[in-house]
Amino acid sequence: MKKLPLDLSFRNLETLQINNSPSCNIFVPRPSNLSVGDKSINAEEKQAGVAIARLFFKNRRREIMVWLSYGVYLRIPLNILYLRAVPFPMLSKSFVRTRIAPTPSGFLHVGNIFSFAITASLARKTGAAILLRIDDLDQARVQEQYVRDIFESLNFLGIPWDEGPKDYGEYKNKFSQLHRLPLYEKALHQLREGGHVFACSCSRTTREKCNCRNKDLSLDDPNNAWRIYTPPSAELPPTMHEFIVKKKDGFPSYQLACVVDDNHYNIDLIIRGDDLRDSSKAQWYLAKLLGYTSFTSSTIIHHRLLMESPEQKLSKSAGSTSIQYLRKEGKSPEEIFELVSKMAGLSKTLRYWKEFDVALETDL
Repeated sequence: MKKLPLDLSFRNLETLQINNSPSCNIFVPRPSNLSVGDKSINAEEKQAGVAIARLFFKNRRREIMVWLSYGVYLRIPLNILYLRAVPFPMLSKSFVRTRIAPTPSGFLHVGNIFSFAITASLARKTGAAILLRIDDLDQARVQEQYVRDIFESLNFLGIPWDEGPKDYGEYKNKFSQLHRLPLYEKALHQLREGGHVFACSCSRTTREKCNCRNKDLSLDDPNNAWRIYTPPSAELPPTMHEFIVKKKDGFPSYQLACVVDDNHYNIDLIIRGDDLRDSSKAQWYLAKLLGYTSFTSSTIIHHRLLMESPEQKLSKSAGSTSIQYLRKEGKSPEEIFELVSKMAGLSKTLRYWKEFDVALETDL
């Protein structure tokens, strides 16, 4: 079976059509195998809407999890799919805003730049403003040199952003996530009032045997984390079963802060690495509990990762792939983008960030 695209259309929650237009054909022998969340759909539904995505799959996956713009996903087993290949014009739809969201726990590396270049390229082609959001709630790992490296690397490579901090001073004084702690606390209070969380005293080493959901521990105990109740109907992967929303250090978790921020900034296009698929599912579930319709109606796209080895993705500890290291070696922006495109296994060499939306032709 080849890597081929899937074109989906929708009008509203009740009517979903698989577009069978001449430019994109899909044949589904057993439409009963399709579902949107826990709701079955008919492959012959009428009322075509606006095409929202063309997505690709890999042979190694057993199914595709296609996220629709109103937040639910379409699960399609690969053994029932027969698709016709077409070029990848991403979306005829326009977007309000997307974001580049680095974490200042190390120097930016080529894997980060691959994701940022795709985001910037797609944003410019769909009319989305680009927000630079620095995810710095893990204060134990944040260092000023890493924050400054974000600005230096993006400016050196010419990757643009339209909103957010322009330099370290603006980040520190206005845009750090520490300034949005009241928003996160409001969301946590809402989850608590809705009965969606329980206290957990377990450490990472004892988590597998955790039974805290049945212990009625105090949510006010500063030694306890807060976890989300995740019933089977949530359809979350094992890695996101009863995920944390408030850490033992009192700070909100990545999952909660990310959802609150994306809702706060009205992000409707999210582009992230393949390693965050499980997080995307957890965040959509969390946004649904919080009533964040702007998040549940956003479009989420996952792209391939640049790998340090066949089994290990690049990390910020991999110094030889950091932009800082490559700059010190005398590499130009064009040479760095060329390196990124080669490491990504793209069919052609790219030398400018504006070209990187083509990365989605070969993989999502």
